[in-house]
Amino acid sequence: MGLKVGLRRGVDFISSEQDSRWGHWFHPTPKNRVGMADWQEELYCPEYQRGFQLHYFAVHSSLLKVGGISRSYYDQIMLQCLGEDFKSLPEGFAYVVCHPLQASKMRVQEGIRELIGSGILLDVGVKGREFYATSSVRTVYNSEVEMMLKLSIPVKITNSVRSNKVSDLEYCEQVVKAVKYLGLGDSSDGFTFLADRGQVSVQYGDAELGFESLFRENPFYRKNTEGVVNPVALFEEALPGMKSQTFQLVTELAYKDELPLKLAAQVWFENYITVTLLCFIELYDEFGVTFESHLQNCLIKIEECLPVKLYYRDTEGCYIDESLSDDLTEEFPRLASLSGVFFSRKEMHEAVGYYHLINHVFAVVCRFGVDGLLEEELGIDLIHRLLRKKEKVCGERGRALIWYLLDSKMIQCKSNLITQLEGIDELAGADAKAAYVEVKNPLYVGVEKQLQN
Repeated sequence: MGLKVGLRRGVDFISSEQDSRWGHWFHPTPKNRVGMADWQEELYCPEYQRGFQLHYFAVHSSLLKVGGISRSYYDQIMLQCLGEDFKSLPEGFAYVVCHPLQASKMRVQEGIRELIGSGILLDVGVKGREFYATSSVRTVYNSEVEMMLKLSIPVKITNSVRSNKVSDLEYCEQVVKAVKYLGLGDSSDGFTFLADRGQVSVQYGDAELGFESLFRENPFYRKNTEGVVNPVALFEEALPGMKSQTFQLVTELAYKDELPLKLAAQVWFENYITVTLLCFIELYDEFGVTFESHLQNCLIKIEECLPVKLYYRDTEGCYIDESLSDDLTEEFPRLASLSGVFFSRKEMHEAVGYYHLINHVFAVVCRFGVDGLLEEELGIDLIHRLLRKKEKVCGERGRALIWYLLDSKMIQCKSNLITQLEGIDELAGADAKAAYVEVKNPLYVGVEKQLQN
């Protein structure tokens, strides 16, 4: 397969997206891709490191719906996507883009064939710049395009078919407005929210035709992305006879700063927890928003061998404190009709416990333990101490979250194996719920041990 290995000099955003060999650490079938043939995987999956062109249609502008961004900006993105292949369309028509896998499915559907036959939809074909799949497979990137494109594909990855729905587009449009209104959307030195800012669909009657797509902010447009890494690749198991990317970074830090390996490991570990977990607690405390911040939904900027910045990507994984609902629905009335926007404190605490502790931080603890960099017990103790220290400077909302993380004997954990075996597609609708179980919380220490400490 020719897969790249190890942490290379000059590793950047897209090469790190392509580096994950095994996939998400906490899923039984992380590379499950039902509906994609082997030859299609080699063309469209990130680990094969191939660029590919997208499939374009032209639709009469009366059917094109663009949300979150202006129509002129949308046209600019299409111009960037097509590059030298851009051609003027008949008057009143606009380009719309699809993943080639989605286009293959759509072109044989009766509704699409009728639109093409009537002349209001034109099949332009595969053209334009080459894009590269990110670790999600369906979100694609080109450094010369100002947005990443989150496209529908008729493929079941892990538990769900990865298709955008009109309701998803509406949700993202309103949630992005709400998050930016709260002030969280503003980029900072330590955190950037990559919002799914643009929403595109073709509306013809009540049918969802398959053109539904999201345009995600691309902070790496025409920029050097060296040191921006995907935590899935960073913390995964190395190939036999090799060292993990984590081990290589820590040993390089030890060499650079002339530190014992164990001390360098502790410094790196504490930096990572500060940049990720403590950052998310700060955001929740200040803004009342948290996220499904599992490994794949995050990116980390590495400078001088240390984590220094966090990027979060996935607007659909936002949780907003229900205490903010009155203010936000008054400002954005359409929020009131959407489900899955506002959550109770209990629900938000459980989300952080699963997505960021179990599905993110504990992967770091595991990697350091397996690599012999830091005993798992010491890693847990360091997290505990950092949280207790953070508790002293947080407001009421942040303190309550920290208390939940530290003082809960049991925490909620998604049972991905049960969800997979029962064939539950979590994205199929409001009634399609993943299976959850309670597990022991490694951060919990009883009252007696707390008094001893």
